[in-house]
Amino acid sequence: MRHGFDDLNLEKMWFGYFDGNTKSKRVQEKCGFRYHHIKEKVPCALEGVFSTEHIACLSKAEWISIK
Repeated sequence: MRHGFDDLNLEKMWFGYFDGNTKSKRVQEKCGFRYHHIKEKVPCALEGVFSTEHIACLSKAEWISIK
């Protein structure tokens, strides 16, 4: 995340994970990402199915306050 915010000067980062992927959900929580919205019927290429995707984001200001 340091590379994205410091080197690339991004203002926000987005994170998504599919239903049932509790490990990815936990990673985003540990990194400080906050729930933003849900996308229904998103193609999951690895599994060849459509699934619900949970989207979270983290702003540069939020990242600075928690690092």
